[in-house]
Amino acid sequence: MSIVIHSYHIFDDKGHGIKADNGKVDGIDDSSNERISVIYDYELSNFTYAQRLSLTITVIILLLMAVAGNIATLFANAKRKKCRPFFRGCLISLAVSDLMTAIFSSVTYLTQFTSSYIQDWELGATMCYMIPVITTAALLVSSMNLVGIALDRYLAVMKAFNKTWIFGKTFYITCMVFIWGLSIGIASPMISFYMQVEVYVIDTTGKNLTLESTPVEMCASKKEDNTYYFVVVLSIIFVPTLLAFVWLNTVLAQKLFHRRHLTVSVEDTSKDSTDSSKTTSTSIGVISHTKVEVNDYETNAVADKTNQREIRHLRMFYVLISLVAAFIALRLPAWIFLIMRMYGDYTRPIDWILHFVFGILTLASCVLNPLLYTFLTETIHYCEFTINKIKKCSMACFCCFRFNTPTQKAIELTENKN
Repeated sequence: MSIVIHSYHIFDDKGHGIKADNGKVDGIDDSSNERISVIYDYELSNFTYAQRLSLTITVIILLLMAVAGNIATLFANAKRKKCRPFFRGCLISLAVSDLMTAIFSSVTYLTQFTSSYIQDWELGATMCYMIPVITTAALLVSSMNLVGIALDRYLAVMKAFNKTWIFGKTFYITCMVFIWGLSIGIASPMISFYMQVEVYVIDTTGKNLTLESTPVEMCASKKEDNTYYFVVVLSIIFVPTLLAFVWLNTVLAQKLFHRRHLTVSVEDTSKDSTDSSKTTSTSIGVISHTKVEVNDYETNAVADKTNQREIRHLRMFYVLISLVAAFIALRLPAWIFLIMRMYGDYTRPIDWILHFVFGILTLASCVLNPLLYTFLTETIHYCEFTINKIKKCSMACFCCFRFNTPTQKAIELTENKN
Protein backbone atom coordinates (compact mmCIF):
# COMPACT_ATOMS: atom_id res chain seq x y z
CA MET A 1 0.00 0.00 0.00
CA SER A 2 1.18 3.52 -0.77
CA ILE A 3 1.84 6.07 1.94
CA VAL A 4 3.13 9.64 1.73
CA ILE A 5 6.43 10.14 3.53
CA HIS A 6 7.37 13.78 3.99
CA SER A 7 11.09 14.43 3.69
CA TYR A 8 12.18 17.56 5.55
CA HIS A 9 15.52 19.29 5.89
CA ILE A 10 14.58 19.90 9.48
CA PHE A 11 17.70 21.58 10.88
CA ASP A 12 18.75 25.12 10.13
CA ASP A 13 22.24 26.60 10.46
CA LYS A 14 21.76 27.10 14.19
CA GLY A 15 20.65 23.52 14.79
CA HIS A 16 17.02 24.29 15.68
CA GLY A 17 14.41 21.65 14.96
CA ILE A 18 11.40 21.98 12.68
CA LYS A 19 8.69 24.12 14.23
CA ALA A 20 5.06 23.02 14.54
CA ASP A 21 2.06 25.16 15.40
CA ASN A 22 2.44 24.43 19.11
CA GLY A 23 6.15 23.77 19.48
CA LYS A 24 9.04 21.72 18.11
CA VAL A 25 9.40 18.02 17.36
CA ASP A 26 10.78 16.04 20.29
CA GLY A 27 12.62 12.74 19.95
CA ILE A 28 14.72 13.72 16.90
CA ASP A 29 18.42 14.15 17.39
CA ASP A 30 19.43 17.65 16.29
CA SER A 31 23.17 17.13 16.61
CA SER A 32 23.73 17.10 12.84
CA ASN A 33 22.36 18.89 9.84
CA GLU A 34 20.66 16.22 7.74
CA ARG A 35 17.47 15.41 5.85
CA ILE A 36 15.14 12.88 7.46
CA SER A 37 11.73 11.39 6.65
CA VAL A 38 8.72 12.36 8.73
CA ILE A 39 5.13 11.13 8.71
CA TYR A 40 2.19 12.07 10.90
CA ASP A 41 0.45 9.41 12.97
CA TYR A 42 -2.97 10.13 11.45
CA GLU A 43 -1.56 9.15 8.03
CA LEU A 44 -0.84 5.62 9.27
CA SER A 45 -3.38 2.83 9.68
CA ASN A 46 -4.11 0.41 12.46
CA PHE A 47 -6.57 -2.41 13.08
CA THR A 48 -8.74 -3.20 16.04
CA TYR A 49 -8.01 -6.23 18.21
CA ALA A 50 -10.88 -8.19 16.66
CA GLN A 51 -9.70 -7.43 13.13
CA ARG A 52 -6.12 -8.42 13.95
CA LEU A 53 -7.25 -11.65 15.60
CA SER A 54 -9.58 -12.72 12.79
CA LEU A 55 -7.05 -11.97 10.06
CA THR A 56 -4.24 -13.69 11.99
CA ILE A 57 -6.26 -16.87 12.57
CA THR A 58 -7.35 -16.97 8.91
CA VAL A 59 -3.81 -16.56 7.59
CA ILE A 60 -2.38 -19.19 9.96
CA ILE A 61 -5.03 -21.75 8.98
CA LEU A 62 -4.51 -21.14 5.26
CA LEU A 63 -0.73 -21.28 5.70
CA LEU A 64 -0.87 -24.66 7.45
CA MET A 65 -3.28 -26.07 4.86
CA ALA A 66 -1.18 -24.76 1.95
CA VAL A 67 2.06 -26.17 3.36
CA ALA A 68 0.49 -29.57 4.10
CA GLY A 69 -1.28 -29.81 0.74
CA ASN A 70 1.68 -28.81 -1.40
CA ILE A 71 4.14 -31.01 0.49
CA ALA A 72 1.73 -33.92 -0.03
CA THR A 73 1.64 -32.97 -3.72
CA LEU A 74 5.43 -33.19 -3.95
CA PHE A 75 5.47 -36.64 -2.33
CA ALA A 76 2.57 -37.91 -4.44
CA ASN A 77 4.12 -36.80 -7.73
CA ALA A 78 7.52 -38.13 -6.73
CA LYS A 79 5.98 -41.62 -6.46
CA ARG A 80 3.73 -41.26 -9.50
CA LYS A 81 5.65 -42.88 -12.35
CA LYS A 82 2.84 -43.52 -14.85
CA CYS A 83 1.79 -39.86 -15.11
CA ARG A 84 2.60 -37.88 -18.25
CA PRO A 85 6.04 -36.23 -17.73
CA PHE A 86 4.99 -32.70 -18.69
CA PHE A 87 1.83 -32.85 -16.54
CA ARG A 88 3.83 -34.23 -13.62
CA GLY A 89 6.50 -31.55 -13.99
CA CYS A 90 3.88 -28.79 -13.99
CA LEU A 91 2.33 -30.19 -10.80
CA ILE A 92 5.69 -30.28 -9.01
CA SER A 93 6.59 -26.77 -10.15
CA LEU A 94 3.13 -25.51 -9.16
CA ALA A 95 3.51 -26.99 -5.67
CA VAL A 96 6.93 -25.35 -5.17
CA SER A 97 5.68 -21.93 -6.32
CA ASP A 98 2.57 -22.17 -4.13
CA LEU A 99 4.73 -23.07 -1.14
CA MET A 100 6.89 -20.00 -1.70
CA THR A 101 3.86 -17.75 -2.15
CA ALA A 102 2.11 -19.07 0.97
CA ILE A 103 5.16 -18.92 3.26
CA PHE A 104 6.55 -15.51 2.32
CA SER A 105 3.16 -13.80 1.99
CA SER A 106 1.92 -15.21 5.31
CA VAL A 107 5.06 -14.18 7.18
CA THR A 108 4.70 -10.65 5.83
CA TYR A 109 1.02 -10.45 6.77
CA LEU A 110 1.55 -11.82 10.28
CA THR A 111 4.30 -9.32 11.08
CA GLN A 112 2.10 -6.48 9.88
CA PHE A 113 -0.80 -7.69 12.03
CA THR A 114 1.37 -7.68 15.17
CA SER A 115 3.08 -4.30 14.57
CA SER A 116 2.08 -0.99 16.10
CA TYR A 117 1.17 0.28 12.66
CA ILE A 118 0.37 -1.77 9.57
CA GLN A 119 3.06 0.08 7.63
CA ASP A 120 5.83 -0.97 10.06
CA TRP A 121 8.50 -3.25 8.62
CA GLU A 122 10.23 -5.66 11.00
CA LEU A 123 11.84 -8.19 8.66
CA GLY A 124 15.01 -6.28 7.82
CA ALA A 125 16.41 -4.43 4.81
CA THR A 126 17.19 -7.57 2.77
CA MET A 127 13.72 -9.03 3.02
CA CYS A 128 12.26 -5.62 2.12
CA TYR A 129 13.21 -6.11 -1.53
CA MET A 130 13.54 -9.90 -1.59
CA ILE A 131 9.96 -10.74 -0.52
CA PRO A 132 8.34 -8.73 -3.37
CA VAL A 133 10.70 -10.39 -5.86
CA ILE A 134 10.06 -13.90 -4.52
CA THR A 135 6.28 -13.58 -4.28
CA THR A 136 5.95 -11.96 -7.71
CA ALA A 137 8.14 -14.62 -9.35
CA ALA A 138 6.24 -17.41 -7.57
CA LEU A 139 2.87 -16.03 -8.70
CA LEU A 140 4.09 -15.81 -12.29
CA VAL A 141 5.41 -19.38 -12.15
CA SER A 142 2.12 -20.59 -10.67
CA SER A 143 0.06 -18.90 -13.38
CA MET A 144 2.26 -20.29 -16.17
CA ASN A 145 2.14 -23.79 -14.69
CA LEU A 146 -1.67 -23.68 -14.59
CA VAL A 147 -1.65 -22.80 -18.28
CA GLY A 148 0.78 -25.68 -18.88
CA ILE A 149 -1.56 -28.10 -17.11
CA ALA A 150 -4.51 -26.85 -19.14
CA LEU A 151 -2.47 -27.22 -22.35
CA ASP A 152 -1.46 -30.78 -21.44
CA ARG A 153 -5.09 -31.77 -20.82
CA TYR A 154 -6.17 -30.09 -24.03
CA LEU A 155 -3.60 -32.01 -26.08
CA ALA A 156 -4.45 -35.24 -24.25
CA VAL A 157 -8.09 -34.98 -25.33
CA MET A 158 -7.60 -33.56 -28.81
CA LYS A 159 -4.78 -35.92 -29.79
CA ALA A 160 -5.78 -38.99 -27.84
CA PHE A 161 -5.49 -41.29 -30.86
CA ASN A 162 -1.91 -40.38 -31.72
CA LYS A 163 0.54 -39.94 -28.87
CA THR A 164 2.45 -37.04 -30.41
CA TRP A 165 1.57 -34.84 -27.41
CA ILE A 166 3.52 -37.01 -24.95
CA PHE A 167 6.94 -35.40 -24.47
CA GLY A 168 9.98 -36.80 -22.71
CA LYS A 169 11.73 -35.69 -19.53
CA THR A 170 14.18 -33.48 -21.38
CA PHE A 171 11.36 -31.41 -22.82
CA TYR A 172 9.50 -30.81 -19.58
CA ILE A 173 12.72 -30.08 -17.65
CA THR A 174 13.63 -27.50 -20.30
CA CYS A 175 10.14 -25.97 -20.01
CA MET A 176 10.34 -25.77 -16.21
CA VAL A 177 13.76 -24.12 -16.32
CA PHE A 178 12.48 -21.65 -18.90
CA ILE A 179 9.37 -20.80 -16.84
CA TRP A 180 11.32 -20.23 -13.64
CA GLY A 181 14.07 -18.29 -15.40
CA LEU A 182 11.56 -16.07 -17.20
CA SER A 183 9.60 -15.40 -14.00
CA ILE A 184 12.70 -14.56 -11.98
CA GLY A 185 13.92 -12.29 -14.77
CA ILE A 186 10.58 -10.48 -14.89
CA ALA A 187 10.53 -10.02 -11.10
CA SER A 188 14.19 -9.02 -10.73
CA PRO A 189 13.68 -5.25 -11.46
CA MET A 190 11.77 -5.02 -8.16
CA ILE A 191 15.09 -5.32 -6.31
CA SER A 192 15.78 -1.66 -7.08
CA PHE A 193 12.22 -0.53 -6.29
CA TYR A 194 12.04 -1.27 -2.56
CA MET A 195 14.26 -0.08 0.25
CA GLN A 196 14.01 0.09 4.02
CA VAL A 197 13.90 3.64 5.37
CA GLU A 198 13.79 5.09 8.86
CA VAL A 199 10.78 7.29 9.34
CA TYR A 200 9.89 9.47 12.32
CA VAL A 201 6.22 9.19 13.24
CA ILE A 202 5.01 12.46 14.74
CA ASP A 203 2.40 12.05 17.46
CA THR A 204 -0.20 14.79 16.99
CA THR A 205 -2.45 13.66 19.84
CA GLY A 206 -0.30 15.15 22.61
CA LYS A 207 -1.54 18.23 24.47
CA ASN A 208 1.83 19.59 25.48
CA LEU A 209 3.79 22.15 23.51
CA THR A 210 6.37 19.62 22.28
CA LEU A 211 5.33 17.10 19.64
CA GLU A 212 6.67 13.62 20.28
CA SER A 213 8.16 11.48 17.51
CA THR A 214 9.00 7.79 17.30
CA PRO A 215 11.46 6.28 14.78
CA VAL A 216 10.11 3.25 12.86
CA GLU A 217 11.36 1.22 9.90
CA MET A 218 9.26 1.09 6.74
CA CYS A 219 9.64 -0.70 3.41
CA ALA A 220 9.03 2.04 0.85
CA SER A 221 9.19 2.37 -2.92
CA LYS A 222 8.60 4.94 -5.60
CA LYS A 223 5.02 4.87 -6.75
CA GLU A 224 5.86 5.81 -10.35
CA ASP A 225 8.23 2.86 -10.80
CA ASN A 226 5.74 0.41 -9.32
CA THR A 227 2.90 1.72 -11.48
CA TYR A 228 4.80 1.35 -14.74
CA TYR A 229 6.16 -2.07 -13.79
CA PHE A 230 2.89 -3.67 -12.70
CA VAL A 231 0.93 -2.29 -15.64
CA VAL A 232 3.46 -3.82 -18.02
CA VAL A 233 3.47 -7.17 -16.19
CA LEU A 234 -0.33 -7.25 -16.03
CA SER A 235 -0.82 -6.45 -19.71
CA ILE A 236 2.01 -8.59 -21.15
CA ILE A 237 2.10 -11.58 -18.80
CA PHE A 238 -0.96 -11.96 -16.60
CA VAL A 239 -3.74 -11.04 -19.05
CA PRO A 240 -2.46 -13.37 -21.83
CA THR A 241 -1.98 -16.11 -19.23
CA LEU A 242 -5.54 -15.63 -17.99
CA LEU A 243 -6.98 -15.65 -21.51
CA ALA A 244 -5.01 -18.78 -22.47
CA PHE A 245 -6.12 -20.61 -19.32
CA VAL A 246 -9.77 -19.70 -19.83
CA TRP A 247 -9.72 -20.55 -23.56
CA LEU A 248 -8.06 -23.95 -23.14
CA ASN A 249 -10.36 -25.07 -20.35
CA THR A 250 -13.48 -23.68 -22.06
CA VAL A 251 -12.74 -25.47 -25.34
CA LEU A 252 -11.91 -28.67 -23.46
CA ALA A 253 -15.13 -28.45 -21.42
CA GLN A 254 -17.16 -27.88 -24.58
CA LYS A 255 -15.49 -30.87 -26.24
CA LEU A 256 -16.24 -33.16 -23.29
CA PHE A 257 -19.82 -31.92 -23.07
CA HIS A 258 -20.48 -32.86 -26.71
CA ARG A 259 -18.60 -36.17 -26.57
CA ARG A 260 -21.12 -37.65 -24.16
CA HIS A 261 -23.64 -37.90 -27.06
CA LEU A 262 -21.32 -40.13 -29.10
CA THR A 263 -22.39 -43.16 -27.08
CA VAL A 264 -25.91 -43.09 -28.55
CA SER A 265 -24.70 -44.81 -31.71
CA VAL A 266 -23.33 -47.67 -29.59
CA GLU A 267 -26.73 -48.20 -28.00
CA ASP A 268 -28.47 -48.14 -31.40
CA THR A 269 -26.06 -50.76 -32.74
CA SER A 270 -26.67 -53.05 -29.77
CA LYS A 271 -30.44 -52.70 -30.24
CA ASP A 272 -30.16 -53.69 -33.93
CA SER A 273 -28.17 -56.80 -33.03
CA THR A 274 -30.77 -57.75 -30.41
CA ASP A 275 -33.63 -57.43 -32.93
CA SER A 276 -31.85 -59.66 -35.44
CA SER A 277 -31.19 -62.33 -32.82
CA LYS A 278 -34.87 -62.34 -31.86
CA THR A 279 -35.82 -62.91 -35.51
CA THR A 280 -33.61 -65.97 -35.82
CA SER A 281 -34.88 -67.41 -32.59
CA THR A 282 -38.20 -68.50 -34.20
CA SER A 283 -36.44 -71.04 -36.41
CA ILE A 284 -33.61 -72.11 -34.08
CA GLY A 285 -35.60 -72.55 -30.89
CA VAL A 286 -33.98 -72.87 -27.49
CA ILE A 287 -30.46 -72.12 -28.66
CA SER A 288 -31.43 -68.77 -30.20
CA HIS A 289 -33.45 -67.93 -27.07
CA THR A 290 -30.27 -68.31 -25.01
CA LYS A 291 -28.56 -66.00 -27.46
CA VAL A 292 -31.24 -63.37 -26.91
CA GLU A 293 -30.64 -63.50 -23.17
CA VAL A 294 -26.91 -63.05 -23.67
CA ASN A 295 -27.50 -60.14 -26.01
CA ASP A 296 -29.88 -58.53 -23.52
CA TYR A 297 -27.23 -58.85 -20.86
CA GLU A 298 -24.61 -57.35 -23.14
CA THR A 299 -26.97 -54.54 -24.07
CA ASN A 300 -27.53 -53.68 -20.40
CA ALA A 301 -23.78 -53.77 -19.79
CA VAL A 302 -23.19 -51.42 -22.73
CA ALA A 303 -25.93 -49.11 -21.45
CA ASP A 304 -24.35 -49.05 -17.98
CA LYS A 305 -20.96 -48.22 -19.46
CA THR A 306 -22.58 -45.52 -21.56
CA ASN A 307 -24.23 -43.96 -18.52
CA GLN A 308 -20.99 -44.09 -16.55
CA ARG A 309 -19.11 -42.48 -19.40
CA GLU A 310 -21.69 -39.72 -19.68
CA ILE A 311 -21.50 -39.12 -15.92
CA ARG A 312 -17.70 -38.91 -16.10
CA HIS A 313 -17.82 -36.44 -18.98
CA LEU A 314 -20.37 -34.25 -17.22
CA ARG A 315 -18.35 -34.40 -14.02
CA MET A 316 -15.20 -33.37 -15.83
CA PHE A 317 -17.14 -30.61 -17.56
CA TYR A 318 -18.17 -29.15 -14.19
CA VAL A 319 -14.63 -29.56 -12.87
CA LEU A 320 -13.18 -27.55 -15.75
CA ILE A 321 -15.74 -24.80 -15.26
CA SER A 322 -14.84 -24.75 -11.56
CA LEU A 323 -11.13 -24.44 -12.39
CA VAL A 324 -11.79 -21.40 -14.56
CA ALA A 325 -14.04 -19.81 -11.93
CA ALA A 326 -11.49 -20.44 -9.16
CA PHE A 327 -8.63 -18.98 -11.20
CA ILE A 328 -10.60 -15.81 -11.99
CA ALA A 329 -12.07 -15.37 -8.51
CA LEU A 330 -8.86 -16.01 -6.56
CA ARG A 331 -6.19 -14.41 -8.75
CA LEU A 332 -7.77 -11.56 -10.69
CA PRO A 333 -9.08 -9.36 -7.78
CA ALA A 334 -5.60 -8.95 -6.26
CA TRP A 335 -4.15 -7.75 -9.57
CA ILE A 336 -7.04 -5.37 -10.23
CA PHE A 337 -6.80 -3.85 -6.75
CA LEU A 338 -3.02 -3.58 -7.17
CA ILE A 339 -3.45 -1.42 -10.29
CA MET A 340 -6.16 0.65 -8.59
CA ARG A 341 -3.77 1.41 -5.73
CA MET A 342 -1.18 2.69 -8.17
CA TYR A 343 -3.55 5.33 -9.54
CA GLY A 344 -5.28 6.33 -6.32
CA ASP A 345 -4.76 7.08 -2.66
CA TYR A 346 -5.79 3.96 -0.73
CA THR A 347 -4.56 4.48 2.83
CA ARG A 348 -7.74 4.12 4.90
CA PRO A 349 -8.22 1.09 7.19
CA ILE A 350 -10.92 -0.30 4.88
CA ASP A 351 -8.43 -0.15 1.99
CA TRP A 352 -5.91 -2.15 4.01
CA ILE A 353 -8.61 -4.69 4.87
CA LEU A 354 -9.34 -5.12 1.15
CA HIS A 355 -5.62 -5.47 0.50
CA PHE A 356 -5.33 -8.32 3.01
CA VAL A 357 -8.60 -9.95 1.90
CA PHE A 358 -7.38 -10.16 -1.69
CA GLY A 359 -4.06 -11.49 -0.40
CA ILE A 360 -5.97 -14.14 1.55
CA LEU A 361 -7.72 -15.12 -1.69
CA THR A 362 -4.29 -15.74 -3.21
CA LEU A 363 -3.42 -17.93 -0.20
CA ALA A 364 -6.70 -19.78 -0.75
CA SER A 365 -5.63 -20.57 -4.32
CA CYS A 366 -2.43 -22.10 -2.91
CA VAL A 367 -4.65 -24.32 -0.73
CA LEU A 368 -7.03 -25.32 -3.53
CA ASN A 369 -4.46 -26.06 -6.25
CA PRO A 370 -3.36 -29.42 -4.74
CA LEU A 371 -7.01 -30.43 -4.29
CA LEU A 372 -8.05 -29.43 -7.81
CA TYR A 373 -5.09 -30.84 -9.70
CA THR A 374 -3.14 -33.54 -7.84
CA PHE A 375 -5.90 -34.96 -5.62
CA LEU A 376 -8.84 -34.24 -7.90
CA THR A 377 -10.39 -37.73 -7.68
CA GLU A 378 -10.26 -37.77 -3.89
CA THR A 379 -11.69 -34.24 -3.76
CA ILE A 380 -14.64 -35.21 -6.01
CA HIS A 381 -15.41 -38.32 -3.94
CA TYR A 382 -15.26 -36.37 -0.69
CA CYS A 383 -17.49 -33.62 -2.07
CA GLU A 384 -20.04 -36.17 -3.33
CA PHE A 385 -19.98 -37.94 0.03
CA THR A 386 -20.50 -34.64 1.88
CA ILE A 387 -23.33 -33.55 -0.43
CA ASN A 388 -25.12 -36.88 -0.02
CA LYS A 389 -24.82 -36.66 3.76
CA ILE A 390 -26.21 -33.12 3.73
CA LYS A 391 -29.12 -34.21 1.52
CA LYS A 392 -29.95 -37.13 3.81
CA CYS A 393 -29.82 -34.95 6.91
CA SER A 394 -31.96 -32.30 5.23
CA MET A 395 -34.56 -34.85 4.15
CA ALA A 396 -34.62 -36.39 7.64
CA CYS A 397 -35.11 -32.97 9.25
CA PHE A 398 -37.80 -32.07 6.74
CA CYS A 399 -39.68 -35.32 7.32
CA CYS A 400 -39.48 -34.89 11.10
CA PHE A 401 -40.78 -31.34 10.78
CA ARG A 402 -43.72 -32.44 8.65
CA PHE A 403 -44.53 -35.31 10.99
CA ASN A 404 -44.52 -33.06 14.05
CA THR A 405 -46.75 -30.31 12.61
CA PRO A 406 -50.25 -29.91 14.20
CA THR A 407 -52.01 -30.46 10.87
CA GLN A 408 -50.25 -33.77 10.32
CA LYS A 409 -51.08 -34.91 13.85
CA ALA A 410 -54.76 -34.03 13.36
CA ILE A 411 -54.88 -36.03 10.14
CA GLU A 412 -53.33 -39.03 11.89
CA LEU A 413 -55.84 -38.83 14.78
CA THR A 414 -58.74 -38.66 12.30
CA GLU A 415 -57.44 -41.69 10.46
CA ASN A 416 -57.06 -43.63 13.71
CA LYS A 417 -60.65 -42.85 14.77
CA ASN A 418 -61.99 -44.00 11.43
